[in-house]
Amino acid sequence: MPVEPPIVAKKASLEEPGAIAERFTSVESLKAVVTLQLTYLNDERTKENTLLDVDGAIVARRPDSIRVQAQMPVVRTKAFDMVAHDGSFQVYLTFKDRFFEGSTSVETRSEKRSENIRPQHILEALLVSPLGSQGLLALDVIKEGRAPYYVIQEFVDEDGRYRINRKLWFSRATLTISRLEIRDKEGEIATTAYYSGWQDHGDDLFPKMVVIDRPVDGYTLTVNFEKPGINEPPTENAFLLEPPEGLEVEHIDEVAEAVT
Repeated sequence: MPVEPPIVAKKASLEEPGAIAERFTSVESLKAVVTLQLTYLNDERTKENTLLDVDGAIVARRPDSIRVQAQMPVVRTKAFDMVAHDGSFQVYLTFKDRFFEGSTSVETRSEKRSENIRPQHILEALLVSPLGSQGLLALDVIKEGRAPYYVIQEFVDEDGRYRINRKLWFSRATLTISRLEIRDKEGEIATTAYYSGWQDHGDDLFPKMVVIDRPVDGYTLTVNFEKPGINEPPTENAFLLEPPEGLEVEHIDEVAEAVT
């Protein structure tokens, strides 16, 4: 069996990966054409379901606005439509014939896994807040198998105690961003976003593909950017989502909280 050559690890200080991250976190808005794949646990948590090769669009703007729309392939009917804007969110899952809404500040996790799909989780992985905007930074060196990484860790102060808030991973072979970890207040990983296919957009960097994994919530969304629409302004009504006539609106802050 041939032996793979060793990976040549580049050396860098905190400033160098920080400058690369800044080119990503400086993107102010998106008006993107995408293809999507959504994998989610059914409400009984007994099996995974997948929506494959779904055509979609994502419109997003800092600091807190995003809309994600998707159509089923071939039949061209709507698969889902979701919005987060001005402190609230709405989600219309046509494949389950459900419309629910709530405050983006609500952290209650529902027993029904489909109720845990929240557009604000997608936003925080696409228009990432600048590093250091939420706390102190430290550079770590980590090796996973043969792959070496630089990891910028962001710490936040909560009542005099620091906890890890986010980790941004950089491949030491290429000095490109590999993934982002977002922790919840208990220190558990809430989101892991994986990035690949980085492309230059003038002063900005943006990936060709993002995989957003919410393991505790039971879903993974893969986003392939056909046209990212970097810094294109959203239209006036881009973040307005009304429920279909006759469909009951469910309020997330009233659902039963998941035990695990």
